Amino acid sequence: RSVVVGIIDTGIDINHIDLHDNIWTNPAEIPGNGIDDDGNGFVDDVHGWDFAHNDASVFDYTEPTFPPAPSYVGDVDDHGTHVAGTIGATGNNGIGVTGMNWQVSILPLKFLTDDGGGSSTDLLKALTYAKTMKQLWNSSGGTKGANIRILNNSYGGVGFSQAELDAIREMNDLGILFVAAAGNESVSNDLYPVYPANYVSPNVISVAASSG
Repeated sequence: RSVVVGIIDTGIDINHIDLHDNIWTNPAEIPGNGIDDDGNGFVDDVHGWDFAHNDASVFDYTEPTFPPAPSYVGDVDDHGTHVAGTIGATGNNGIGVTGMNWQVSILPLKFLTDDGGGSSTDLLKALTYAKTMKQLWNSSGGTKGANIRILNNSYGGVGFSQAELDAIREMNDLGILFVAAAGNESVSNDLYPVYPANYVSPNVISVAASSG
């Protein structure tokens, strides 16, 4: 659990029975006191941050039970929860699925909502947060921040952004892998680039799937 995987996506159900043991907790933040205890610029970021809504709530499903009814039109955060399960659902417990890592620290970094909305501005804020938390971890000897080793990015678009590329390369300077989805279009990324998977940086790992 000393390894932190930041998930830049929709939000994550941090109370999910198969995930809650592996959700990252800010070591220097006191929950609910309304104070930025670790001095990182975010108040009560106990389990990450929602950059889409600019608050500490990383799971925005508001109904009393989950999964939602067919009529529900709110922000469900199911994609990020699904991704978190693939990465770090608890294994060998007879519940749900098994993640790639049975003991890991999952850091929710929400910038997408379940209607597909998300801005480059909010993405850059998430990347800046990750950078800040890694630097805090390094400078404090592990008493503040987060030991982020990997950022997972299961989203994509066709627009190139120099600011995003610069931020990703800053992650490389901090020793952070940047794992990105190659896309769902079943076409060559060499001919039809998808970002962030097509950004050229030593730390970018582009992940695709094949049925053959």
